This record gives sequence, structure tokens and C-alpha cells, in this order.
Amino acid sequence: MKLGGKKLLNHYELTMVLDPNIEEEGITNLLDRVASIVIKTNGEITETDRWGLRKLAYPIRKQEKGYYILLRLQADVALVGELEKSLKLANEVLRFMFIRTETKEVACQKQGD
Repeated sequence: MKLGGKKLLNHYELTMVLDPNIEEEGITNLLDRVASIVIKTNGEITETDRWGLRKLAYPIRKQEKGYYILLRLQADVALVGELEKSLKLANEVLRFMFIRTETKEVACQKQGD
């Protein structure tokens, strides 16, 4: 959405609960895939916070614990659909949740600049 030469970027928080048996390499690969989708949709990851292994309130796929990661993102609305498709297909992701937090205006750049 453009408003007077400005493009509105939505701010999102993405919380993911990963399989507790995932290795560091698997976490890195998943974060790289997420980052590539964010970049492809002209977005930006502003913060990555690894909460680590925590007990779940109830079992998910027979797992009692999960590895939590919180990402803060700035991107266009197209990002949500792209990431949801990818995360639903990722076996290492037990659950995920998007929350839209606020909107920030940024100056639009002409293509080719």
C-alpha cells in the first residue's frame, strides 16, 4: 500500500515451536529459509530471539518440549502467505504464529535505484 510516496511496511512477530530433537544445523537451515523468503518479499528480519527448549502446555506430535524462536519482521503483507506455506511443509516446525504488531512508513525507492 502506498500513501503519498510512502510505502507501509507491516511489523510482525513470528513465534515458532520446533521439534526438540532438532540440531543446531537444522535450526540454522530453517532460519536461512525463512530469511530468504523475507528478503524475496522485500522484507527485513529486525530481531531473532532464541528462547531455547521449553516445556509445552500440552503434547504436540507426541512431544512434551519444544524449541522456541521469536522473529521480529518488517515486510509487506505478501510475506505472511509465503511464510505460512513454507512453515506448514517444514517437518521440524511443530507450531507457528504470526502477530501483526504495528505499521511503519518508509520512503519508497524507484526501481533501478
